[in-house]
Order: sequence, then C-alpha cells, then structure tokens
Amino acid sequence: MTADELRAARLKLGLCQWELALALGYRKYDTVGRWERGQAPIPIVAELALRLLLSERPPHMPKGRAGKDWQKRTKKSSH
Repeated sequence: MTADELRAARLKLGLCQWELALALGYRKYDTVGRWERGQAPIPIVAELALRLLLSERPPHMPKGRAGKDWQKRTKKSSH
C-alpha cells in the first residue's frame, strides 16, 4: 500500500489521521501522518487492518479454498 492509497482509504472511512491511528492501535498522534508523507514505512499489520476496515482483499493474498479452481479440482478428484 502506498502513502497515497493509505490517505485515500482514510478519507474513504471519514477519519482524521489521529482517529485512524487509534483505530489501528497506535497511540502517537503523528503515526499516520508520517506514513502518508512517506517518512515511515506502513507496517503490513496496519495495512491489513485498514483493508479489513474497508473490507478489501489485499492484492497479494490468494483467494483461498473458496475459489472456483479449488472447487473444480475437488469435484474431479471425488469421481
């Protein structure tokens, strides 16, 4: 997640930087601001939590067993 994507997600949720920091479990008021300015890397845990708040699947995560390919394979193997 880029700094711009983080900012867009925060604004989509209608939160200020401080509110998002608290929602993600951070106590320093400038944490999210530093991420948005590119002054600090965005921790993967924070990215995943933010995507959960937005109900988005991270682009690097596999679809898992609910995917159609898995269902097709299991049907073929049971015959």
